[in-house]
Formats: sequence, structure tokens, C-alpha cells
Amino acid sequence: YLQTNVSAICNMYKVMDPEAFVSETSYRSLPPLELTAAFEYHDEMADEEGRLVIGFAKNSDGTSSSWAVASKDETPDVTLRCMKGDLSSMLMGSAHIGALIRLGVSDSSQIASVLKKSPSTIYNYRVKLRNASIYPHDEFEQHVMEIGTPGWNLLENS
Repeated sequence: YLQTNVSAICNMYKVMDPEAFVSETSYRSLPPLELTAAFEYHDEMADEEGRLVIGFAKNSDGTSSSWAVASKDETPDVTLRCMKGDLSSMLMGSAHIGALIRLGVSDSSQIASVLKKSPSTIYNYRVKLRNASIYPHDEFEQHVMEIGTPGWNLLENS
């Protein structure tokens, strides 16, 4: 499911089949949330557009959630537009970040401590998430925190 491209700066991992990746990693334990997210991406290698819809659901104990591929016709709570390479980064590392931001943890150092990653890695993931969002950069985290609150509607908040 992964392809490695060596560049002058670092290694980049690209998820070749996003739906298969999500299905094969549905065992991952994520922070507890109920959310449907759509990722509209451009595959720069094939010059094609793609769409991946992921449903996040709390597990029976309510302390964590897992993800699964949802119907492409399902109405998402949030939509992100990005390149396929950026989608890979989000699927592989930044899903936890959005959940922690939604829980009110906004400091990159705190998020890094919880996720056992470096603050610079967290900062880079946050930048990728903000850049892929349909919202202005300075409003992105406020919109993430509002997802799922009573009266929240994606169409009214976009």
C-alpha cells in the first residue's frame, strides 16, 4: 500500500490506494470522536481527481474510536482538499492531531507529548491540515473544535 520516493531532503511515503490503507488499518486506536471526513485529492502522478470518505466512530467503551471507509455519497462533517502526497501524510500521522485540537489541546508541544512525536513534526502536520482545509488558515482550528457541536452545519460554517 505504500510507495517510497527518495528526495534530496527526506523520504516521503505515499499511500497508493487510500481506501485499502484505511481498511487495512482500521485496528488503529484514535482519540474518541464521531465524525465523517471527506478528502478530495489530486493525484499528481496520474493527473486524476479522487475522493475518500472516512467515518470515525467511537468504540463500545467510548475511550477511543476507529475509522472505516464510508460511502462516497455520504455527507461529510468536514471536507479537505489536498494533493495525494499530502493525503498520505494526513492518513499516516495527523488524524490524531485533529482529534486533540477538537478536544481543546492546541499547543504543539502538548500534542507532541501526547502523541510521542517531535513538536516540529506536529507543527508540519498542522500546517498541512490547515493548507488542505476549505477554511481560511486563521479560522481552521476554531472550525475543527466546532465539528459535531449542537447546531453546527458544514454548509453554514463554510
